[in-house]
Amino acid sequence: MEKKLINLTPHEICVYMDDGDILVIPPDETPARCVESSQKIYELNGVPVVIKKYGDVEGLPEKEPGHAYIVSIIVANAVRGTRGDVYITADLVRDASGRVVGCRSFAQVQ
Repeated sequence: MEKKLINLTPHEICVYMDDGDILVIPPDETPARCVESSQKIYELNGVPVVIKKYGDVEGLPEKEPGHAYIVSIIVANAVRGTRGDVYITADLVRDASGRVVGCRSFAQVQ
């Protein structure tokens, strides 16, 4: 299936293809995010511990035929079950230091 891939994360996505090629998907100008709030509840060894709440999604365009949107797991969870055009990165590729440098596939959150 061929679709236009739109990267709504704030960073470049590198997809390591089976044939050895690397598909690079640059970030869109406006990332999709969830409105975030936090409330400090206590400190643990002097470090603040907060409760995080995620609200409405911002920056996610309406469905458009032939388009697929790559988003963060937080955004994907917020629209779970309502958007078949939203994907996250999966099968992560790491460098020798363990840092994520790309992925091998996309996934949908259910």
